[in-house]
Amino acid sequence: AIYNGSLISASGEILYVSKPYHAEVRDSRLSEFPLGGHVRMLAAVEDGLWVATQDGTAFISGSGVDDFVYRRVSKHAPADGAFSVGVVQTAEGERYEVRWASPEGICLGYAGGRYVNLSYNDVALPSGASGRCHAFTENGTDRILAVVNNPVSGNIFTPK
Repeated sequence: AIYNGSLISASGEILYVSKPYHAEVRDSRLSEFPLGGHVRMLAAVEDGLWVATQDGTAFISGSGVDDFVYRRVSKHAPADGAFSVGVVQTAEGERYEVRWASPEGICLGYAGGRYVNLSYNDVALPSGASGRCHAFTENGTDRILAVVNNPVSGNIFTPK
């Protein structure tokens, strides 16, 4: 992910942040941000990063590692790779939108840590080893397609 001119990458449970506008330069003393588990999702929006580990989904704000603020948004996380990032039109102009498929259902993340669960109280998805999430428009209708590999039912959904 690219955020504030820095290349943000993940390996295991560590986020690595390059020097701004110098993706190949990193100071290991000032560029590592540990998380609580293997990173399943990493996506940048205008003012922060959406991340997920097996412990849940969070929004990280701040301009760099030394002032990152980690705020957990949900205890549920997507399967590894079951997310996508796109640009949407809003009243303020073009904005980034992060979409993911978690046991809560289809969720969206925006700048400022704004979190929307499109499936709340209607549907739940299984957890799984890995997956994909893709947004598209068909006949003027916005759709999100999610695939979860090796699904495991968690029974977190109780129908009406």
